[in-house]
Amino acid sequence: MKNRRVNKPDAQASIQYRGISIDYRITFSGRKTIRICVSPEDGVKVSAPFWSRTGDIENIIREKAEWIYGKLQSLEKLRHDRKQFVSGEYFPLLGREYMLNIVEKPGTGKGTVSMDHEGIWMMVPAGVEHSSDSRVARDL
Repeated sequence: MKNRRVNKPDAQASIQYRGISIDYRITFSGRKTIRICVSPEDGVKVSAPFWSRTGDIENIIREKAEWIYGKLQSLEKLRHDRKQFVSGEYFPLLGREYMLNIVEKPGTGKGTVSMDHEGIWMMVPAGVEHSSDSRVARDL
């Protein structure tokens, strides 16, 4: 008898690994294999064939727990290491670290960016508040 597609509702589940709870969401679809995605937006998402059993999916998650844990740690580190785009912050570029210098310059319309051996220079319009340096720098 052929496997019939049975619409299964999405499911939430979790496992314990290294003292933390790894929560994941299961979406059933017509795919043939199980896919695990780790992203900042969705967390851990599992796409599985309709015929998959949740117990089998949990076993696969346990087998891949170290990989999932590593991805979650990497995402957390990226979240904490996000650049603020403020004067004095260092940026890696071409194998060196360059310091960002944000300077208000009268007559600068939109803002400019240049670089020399001393660092990265961002010329921003006069009157830009220091609290908004980050927003202006990202927009350049």
